[in-house]
Amino acid sequence: MEYSLDAHFDGQKRINGELCRVDWKLIRALNAIYEILATMHPPVRDHLLEALKQAIDDADLTSGKVASIKPPGCDPENREDPGPTYTPPPTDSKQQSV
Repeated sequence: MEYSLDAHFDGQKRINGELCRVDWKLIRALNAIYEILATMHPPVRDHLLEALKQAIDDADLTSGKVASIKPPGCDPENREDPGPTYTPPPTDSKQQSV
């Protein structure tokens, strides 16, 4: 089955839109977690809250660009460094999963 270029672009727009919706739902959930952590006693360390808020804001900013005509990473002349990726802490090899 053949598709027109317009049909291809239309499908890609829908995919990008759904990806953004997923991002925005997760970002709302992360913001709710942030708000809860900010009210905990004893409070979570300020620098940890600041790092969490910055990561949420960065994700929100990037997500807003995904559905644009030039999504992040698709323009070879403007390749932004995505920043450090999450590295999980080392696990204790003696721990057994429950």
